[in-house]
Amino acid sequence: MTRSVKTILVLTTLAGVLARVALAQQGVETARPKVSVASGAGLKETVEALARATGGVAVAESARQKRKLVGRIQEAPLDEALRKVADDLDRFWVVRGTAVSLQLRYSDPDEGPGVEFEEVKAAAKDLDRLIGAVAPKFPGVSYTVAKEQFVASITPEQQRRMIDGGLPLAELPRAQRDAFLRISLSHAYDDTARELRRAALCLGNWERVRVEFGQSKVGNRWLSCRFPDREADTGVNGVMVRIPGAMRRTKYPRPEGMELPVLAERATRGLRPVWKLSPQEMDLASLAVALRKAGGPRLETPEYAAARKFWVCSVGATRRDVLTAVADMWGWELTLTRKGYRLARPRLRLAKGPVELHQRMRQAVPPAIWHSVVAVQRYHDTARWGRQMDLLLADAERVAGKNWRRLSPAKLSDENQRRLANLVLRGQVGAWYFGGGGRRGPRPYIVAPQQAVLHLSGPLGPDEHPLLKLLVPIGENTVAGWGWAVGTNTLRKSQQ
Repeated sequence: MTRSVKTILVLTTLAGVLARVALAQQGVETARPKVSVASGAGLKETVEALARATGGVAVAESARQKRKLVGRIQEAPLDEALRKVADDLDRFWVVRGTAVSLQLRYSDPDEGPGVEFEEVKAAAKDLDRLIGAVAPKFPGVSYTVAKEQFVASITPEQQRRMIDGGLPLAELPRAQRDAFLRISLSHAYDDTARELRRAALCLGNWERVRVEFGQSKVGNRWLSCRFPDREADTGVNGVMVRIPGAMRRTKYPRPEGMELPVLAERATRGLRPVWKLSPQEMDLASLAVALRKAGGPRLETPEYAAARKFWVCSVGATRRDVLTAVADMWGWELTLTRKGYRLARPRLRLAKGPVELHQRMRQAVPPAIWHSVVAVQRYHDTARWGRQMDLLLADAERVAGKNWRRLSPAKLSDENQRRLANLVLRGQVGAWYFGGGGRRGPRPYIVAPQQAVLHLSGPLGPDEHPLLKLLVPIGENTVAGWGWAVGTNTLRKSQQ
């Protein structure tokens, strides 16, 4: 083949890639590429097939448990191929234009302990900071007092309207409205804020943490991680890490993934050239070296993650696309610095509202933690959780003896400290997931309080306990909200 023909082929391929990206940016639907992969293929063959099909780049996090495709993929559309890959190789796919990132879903019980201790600690700190800036955090019993005070402030006319059809929250006097909104924020965020604060304190005071083994009379077992807390009445707080009983391995009902928007075109100093990479496994440190050798800019990455390994293949992707694909694989971001670029955890500013808070908290959770939370909370799959606890308990016996009751986690092996840290954050993020973090967005009564209407199921009185509800319409026939039975959780008896 002559040089001119090769040049034409390269330019034709690049033109196709640019055309697809341009159409994606404009929201124009384009035909999905076809993917073919042989039966028994591993990550190397898979990332190569995906990169060639899209004309861009494919990356996949390396795994301890080596999986293979069961059956071949023959001329399948990209979305269909990704479902097969996700199912057979334990992956969660992320597609951005012509880039495909395959996150390790960590559903295999024997997969590694999770992300590095430093990343878990940073994630906990970010989550605590983000939600702590929003949650009212009523101290002690003042939340109950605030609810009683609001009920006491309801006038006879307001009570009548709440019973007869509803009183719009927006029509309350400002002081009364603000009081109820603060109660609603507390209901939505305070429990989660407390749990995430505990995670941040636990991981931030690791050298001073003491782990205690507990067991109930009926056989329930747990680890209690105790640590100093100046705000606690006793000066000590704790995180409970439950040990599951009968372990369950659940077949996920469907493979999962997401498609992200193509990044807007902007000045990307040194990242516009195409960067071809043959299918290969490399670590993060090697990626930065390879970029420099290819004539690219300096790449700053976290030292603790230098040994992270992944498979990559780039057919026609730019340097920016390759680095963005790696960032998407780990929930990171690529940012410009004075000396080059930074590839690391996102730097998250405080949120300006509930929608932004929901998004930023989700960004703060590493994918490895998030997928572990989803496995337990959504699919009730406890097999990995239980297996990781077994490995941790075996190391605890090595350190403190067979019938141990208390130990310092710093004495565990590095891998088991990492394992415990992941289990701590998984449990605390699970509380947020259960409390609303697993939803696509925040609860409607937090997002649109101006549309909320207050209702009473009956009259207020000394021996009456009507339900006080705040409801927000969703669509034509659906409402969402929350409320409480007045006087059923009170301090009045103890105050008399």
